[in-house]
Amino acid sequence: MRGLKVVGIIAGITIVGCIAFFSVKEYVNSKEDPSYVLNYIKEHKDDKTASLIVKRNGEILTSLNENEKLPLASMSKIVIAIEYAKQVAEGKVRKDEQISLKELEKYYVKNTDGGAHPVWLDDVKARGLVNNGQTSLEEVVKGMIQYSSNANASYLLDKLGTARVNESLKELGLNSHEEFYPAYTAALYMRGYVEKEMHIPQNKALDKLRNMSNDEYVKHVWQIHEWMKDEKEWGKREISLKADMDSQRI
Repeated sequence: MRGLKVVGIIAGITIVGCIAFFSVKEYVNSKEDPSYVLNYIKEHKDDKTASLIVKRNGEILTSLNENEKLPLASMSKIVIAIEYAKQVAEGKVRKDEQISLKELEKYYVKNTDGGAHPVWLDDVKARGLVNNGQTSLEEVVKGMIQYSSNANASYLLDKLGTARVNESLKELGLNSHEEFYPAYTAALYMRGYVEKEMHIPQNKALDKLRNMSNDEYVKHVWQIHEWMKDEKEWGKREISLKADMDSQRI
């Protein structure tokens, strides 16, 4: 029975993922030139913004950046959803557990997710799924997958345990994927953080970030993450949000 529960939950996640896939497919198909994707890859092959492997009968015909670690953006949220499914099946969390929207708000960074989080909130409220300022854990997960809410993803990393999500990476055989940390939200403040907390001049902040080791970078992101969860402490810090593309590419 437990296995069936896992299959059922993961199937639901997969369906939502398929919806997202076909939305992208529809967008690509709307282009007049059917070679739109191929042309994009050709034009940006040196930018390391795309990866491609073409196989036929097990033989690799062509490849591009196949061994490069590239930002997967919201695709990585599927791993969080899988860990959620496992924990529901194991009885570690309940899908009907009520989660405070005010708690989720601590993880929300305004105007950085394309309106995903506010649109999700409007949806759950319109469907009558919010009671006394709370909604179910299951709806929080759906908001992360279906709407790509970064706030929900960051909350779920805390709720499920980042260490457990990273274990899921190994169990799934995703050994080339970097370990999870609060990259969805807290990392957006890193440029402002190095300027305010590390006293780095604005014109040198990006260089400071680029020259940081991964361990040091992640350590500072975790510090920001902890401050964000404490409204009083976060208010005192007054760290500017500088989530420009140069910062996000680091």
